[in-house]
Amino acid sequence: MIHFCFVTFILSVEPQILPFAIPEEVEEGQLIQISCAVTKGDDPLTLQWYKDGVPVVSSPDFMINNVAPKLSILLLSSANAEHTGTYSCLAFNPVGTAEVSASLKVKVEPQILPFTFPDEVEAEQLVQVSCAVSKGDAPMTLQWYKDGQPLISSPNFMISNVAPMLSLLLLTSVDAEHSGLYTCLAFNPVGTAEESAILKVKGAIKSTSLIWLPLLSNLATSHLHREKAIKREHQCISLTAIVTPLKHTIETAPTTSRLKYREPFYKARKENFDIKEAWREEWSRSLPRRGRELVEDLTKPLPIIFSPTRIQWMQATQA
Repeated sequence: MIHFCFVTFILSVEPQILPFAIPEEVEEGQLIQISCAVTKGDDPLTLQWYKDGVPVVSSPDFMINNVAPKLSILLLSSANAEHTGTYSCLAFNPVGTAEVSASLKVKVEPQILPFTFPDEVEAEQLVQVSCAVSKGDAPMTLQWYKDGQPLISSPNFMISNVAPMLSLLLLTSVDAEHSGLYTCLAFNPVGTAEESAILKVKGAIKSTSLIWLPLLSNLATSHLHREKAIKREHQCISLTAIVTPLKHTIETAPTTSRLKYREPFYKARKENFDIKEAWREEWSRSLPRRGRELVEDLTKPLPIIFSPTRIQWMQATQA
């Protein structure tokens, strides 16, 4: 009798992962998706994500979607500084393991903690304020400004950069010249941030800074606004094709008025009336020749880092 013996050989295959790549540097808030795909390997197969060697658990910050036995997707819906690190995907079965890794760097722009001055500061009082950056990539630069002008450390304005993300401004004995708008600007290769606060020294009388003149030269007075309205109304009636009684009255009316302080709108014959230009003309006539170049167009860029508003000027000049 002949006996046959059959031997079955089962060759098990260990996992193999397709290498993945992620951008080395991404902007904060950007969506990041990483895929881990196993090209071969026997079941049962398990996939696990790691960040800096620590297992990642699915959460709103780290969303894991195992779309297939051999495919897992890691989704970072809004990248932030906490997402910076090395990400690894580990695949293992009874035969062996495989691992693929890639690093992610989230670029973070500066963010400054708000600061304030006391509501009332007496003359000759010592005042200290700090500018602290809560987050942001290095290298970080901090700069103080007063009324839009850079501050340089001096006996009146003592600046101490105690740390890369912390700067102190010390006013040893405040007076009228210390009143104003103080701004701390932080910038790195990613972006900039700024915070401002107003210091008012009680009882101090402070003249208007020259940097505000371009703004003031565009705040026209009421009589110019009235003239602009008169011009608009006159043009509206004059351009009407139908001869109305009002239009006939305007075209034949006398050029004098019973009210000396207010001209009737039918005297508005000036073409192309520009209220800003009219206001600058009044400023130029009222200023001495030496100061006329200070009256500028508000649309032109000012030699400061920010564009002050009217309310900021009012607050900064009140003591």
